Amino acid sequence: MLALGILFAAVVIALSGLRGVAALVGLVISLAVLLAFVLPAILEGQSPIAVAAVGSAAIMFAALYMAHGVNVRTTSAILGTLVSLLLTCLLAAFFLDIVSFTGFGSEEGGVPSGVGRTGEPAGSDLRRRDHRHPGGCSTTSP
Repeated sequence: MLALGILFAAVVIALSGLRGVAALVGLVISLAVLLAFVLPAILEGQSPIAVAAVGSAAIMFAALYMAHGVNVRTTSAILGTLVSLLLTCLLAAFFLDIVSFTGFGSEEGGVPSGVGRTGEPAGSDLRRRDHRHPGGCSTTSP
């Protein structure tokens, strides 16, 4: 894996020169932000949306300015992306609040509700225990 990474870096530098080196530095900074900020913050229980927003913005600044340089075009691209990121985070927070999503799973999530295919309550057409044969099952109603 290390050899593949070195080969990748060599190809990037060979094809892009100093701009490729700057892009690789941006990639290293991105990995550092993920390992030093995003992962620990989420493991500490911080808001995943806020952590993702801050981490994404930091990575975006580092990666884009390193790869494309500090200029008006890059800055306008960053500002537009920041607006989109903010809108995405606000929508995520809004809809997570509406559905009361906690992130904790439960067994009830897979249980069907309503009426089953036979007109009985859902789940009633599951195999029922046949009391005539201990340990046996029957698909008929008791």
